[in-house]
Amino acid sequence: GYRELKPYFEKKENLEVCIKNWIKAEQRYARRQLTWFKKYKELKWFDISSGNWRQEVEILVQNWYN
Repeated sequence: GYRELKPYFEKKENLEVCIKNWIKAEQRYARRQLTWFKKYKELKWFDISSGNWRQEVEILVQNWYN
């Protein structure tokens, strides 16, 4: 966010525009991360909106450890 807020502190852009640019940059970064992670087929994703995701993580770690 520093890069996106710099124009505001230099009085070159208003805060609203800088925040919008910051949000866009964060979204692009998240998309790049997802693209990068998709290469790893052994990666296990957990749905944290479900109530039992912690149990799934514990089982996975226990199976890996044992």
